[in-house]
Amino acid sequence: MKVDRFISKGLAFRVCLFILAASISLTGCGNDNGTSGRIQPPPPGEQIRVRVDVVSVRTGDIFAPIRATGTVAPFRESRVGAKVSGRLLSMDIVEGDYVSEGQALVELENDEYRLARESAEAQLVLGRASMQEASLNLEYVTREKRRFESLYERQVISRQKYDEILTAHSMGIARVEALEAQVRAAEASLQLAERHLNDTVIRAPFSGYVANKLANQGEVVSAGTPLLRIIDISRVRTEVRIPESDLRRIALGIPVALDFDALPGRTFKGEISEINAAIDPVSRNFTVKIDIPNEENMVKAGMFARITIKTDTKTDVIVVPERALVTDGDGKPAVFVLEEERARFRRVVTGMQEGGFVTIEEGLDLDERVLISGNFGLADDTPVTARLVDY
Repeated sequence: MKVDRFISKGLAFRVCLFILAASISLTGCGNDNGTSGRIQPPPPGEQIRVRVDVVSVRTGDIFAPIRATGTVAPFRESRVGAKVSGRLLSMDIVEGDYVSEGQALVELENDEYRLARESAEAQLVLGRASMQEASLNLEYVTREKRRFESLYERQVISRQKYDEILTAHSMGIARVEALEAQVRAAEASLQLAERHLNDTVIRAPFSGYVANKLANQGEVVSAGTPLLRIIDISRVRTEVRIPESDLRRIALGIPVALDFDALPGRTFKGEISEINAAIDPVSRNFTVKIDIPNEENMVKAGMFARITIKTDTKTDVIVVPERALVTDGDGKPAVFVLEEERARFRRVVTGMQEGGFVTIEEGLDLDERVLISGNFGLADDTPVTARLVDY
């Protein structure tokens, strides 16, 4: 019984094997040539080629950036105020208006100042007339003095008469000098009255935009009261705080790239114009001011700026994408160079890395082609199918 049971089990096992083999045969007969579902090996003597992307080695510029944020301020601004007191007669501008240098912005009532100028003019006319009269009198007294000198020398007149003419001459000179001073004072009073009259018209000190209107028509203002705030944004400026550890990397004139959240897709150029000599003892930062040309007036005061200061710039050096770098067994940098459709392993000496690029100081020549994809885990002298891409 045990032998029969063993034979039955063996027979069942052979039947299962037969069925499995038959199913495999049927699976392999899906088409006429019997190759469906099979990975075909390469022809004898031919290796599988790896598809890779390559770039041509070229020169470029690279820098070590310092990044910071800041707020835009106008290059210059002014709180335009009244130099004289009075009632605002007209103020026909609104916030946001562009004004030109010298343009009339505000007018004050000027009746009192006009009358003051007329009074000063009259005083000047009176003073000049008095001085002319005194000058004529002095000329007469001077002639009499010369005549009396001759008579006194000939002892025709007494010493008393001679002293009287000398006194009259001196008094004539003093009166002319006093009236000359009065005329100069009248001229100054007239100039001051004309200035006060002119100051009733308030003009733009420079071209720019009206940022704030601080008074309204009809108000009575005193001298020195701010009426308008004008900003010039033909150039703008931003301040940033830089850690003291970066002080040695900062210098006047270093180029700066600026991006604004309000102006996506646009990068503006500026340069460092001021470096504060004092370092904040608490934050250990120092302040740097950056000037930004803004001829189109696109950048507005108050905008948030993202700033990249380009320091330690190297120009005309060999640069490749960082993706080209691999390492050798010692962890030192290397690349794969395309030579006659084969990837050749080559050690290199790298320099500065920034923005996805790295400088190659030794190991590559211009116009050679290096792999930037498919290069990890690749063996030296591997056949490849390369596609040239740009960077």
